[in-house]
Amino acid sequence: MKNGFRRECEYVLWGTRGEPYRHAPTVYLPGLLAGSRPRGQTRQHITQKPLTVMRQLVQIAPPGGLVLDPFTGSGTTGEAALLEGRAFLGIEQSPRYADIARRRLTDAQAA
Repeated sequence: MKNGFRRECEYVLWGTRGEPYRHAPTVYLPGLLAGSRPRGQTRQHITQKPLTVMRQLVQIAPPGGLVLDPFTGSGTTGEAALLEGRAFLGIEQSPRYADIARRRLTDAQAA
């Protein structure tokens, strides 16, 4: 960006009701995760996140825990959660993207 910083990051909001879950063994996630957005046929949404990054992020939830994505888009977070043994609840207002996410989640559950 002219006279400023490049727009190359997104932030993650993590919350818990009550005391945070304590992993056993302890989970240490890096403070910065890097990955490339999907390209070509695999890119189904303009802001689609890399599955490898999302698989790392959902590990903050305990195995079997719930991952909530209020802006599901094409479902990358949900796919990552299911592949990592977490439950998933997604919200998406666009019927088109909700259908894409539903297909991806169905495929991830079958994997």
